[in-house]
Amino acid sequence: MNYKFKNIILVGYSKHAKNKIIPAITKLKLKIICIVSSQNIKNTTIPVLKSINNIEKINFIKEETIIFLCTPPKVHYKQIKFLFFNKYNIYVEKPAFIREQNIDTFINKNKTIIVENFMYQHTKIYNYFLKFWKQNTNNIFKIEMNFIIPEVPKNTFRDNDDYYNSYIFDIGCYPISLLSKLNLKLKKIKYEISLDKDKFKNITKIFFNSKKIMYEINIGVNKSYQNNVILHYNKFKSIKFNYFFYGPEKIKKICFSKNNKINKIIKIKDLNGFIEILKIKRSIWKKNQNNRLRKMQDVVYSINKISKQYISLNNVKS
Repeated sequence: MNYKFKNIILVGYSKHAKNKIIPAITKLKLKIICIVSSQNIKNTTIPVLKSINNIEKINFIKEETIIFLCTPPKVHYKQIKFLFFNKYNIYVEKPAFIREQNIDTFINKNKTIIVENFMYQHTKIYNYFLKFWKQNTNNIFKIEMNFIIPEVPKNTFRDNDDYYNSYIFDIGCYPISLLSKLNLKLKKIKYEISLDKDKFKNITKIFFNSKKIMYEINIGVNKSYQNNVILHYNKFKSIKFNYFFYGPEKIKKICFSKNNKINKIIKIKDLNGFIEILKIKRSIWKKNQNNRLRKMQDVVYSINKISKQYISLNNVKS
């Protein structure tokens, strides 16, 4: 049956959940029937549970309800496993998994859906990029992906001394997931990495070549925020997609350049990617689930591979 979602159970009460997810849920007029959190949440009439295992105490119809995980990646597998085999619909913040072998637990088991919340893949600028990529692949000689933040958010699970919680996983999953969407065979890629690090910045550069195209990824921390993808084509031309990995609603720019001079700008009033995710029918997610899970495996494999190279260049706990 093609169920229409009506309710949300929110697991985790992070800043991201409060500022991004709850407003999107409210805009779609879905009902948050429960919050699962170890925090002492005040000023709410919504029931609060201390443990995910107590969800069954709440009265709701499973098929009409999404369990949304806004928890640290290290606890996702345990939570997803419990929910999956109890046939709950699962939406989870990225990265959904941190170990490739964990995903085998769910492949070819038609219990319910697991949706990884990459909001950027449900925006206008993403679709514009894919269209340009498909029409110009033979002329593209370099793709550059930049995701740089001014600082690692404080009072969160993020911790650069633990690579499962580091920006390698938290930010790196974005460009690697894009490579997966471009149908690159990630497990065959030989990544090279270098570090650009001092008192004020910590940037990891990842690069490789595939089918005559050079791929360059820059992720990490520096003074100025960067979030873009740049396609270089026809020798002296480029197209820059600004705020590419940004999911919430925003005016975004696509800049066309020739000889390093901008000659055309397209402004896009972009969609809220999370709202668009919630609009997708359950039947569609279920139909392509095994393919999505295998792509998740490829992404997790690549991030772990890059992380091990990062460790060898740095002093980070594995």
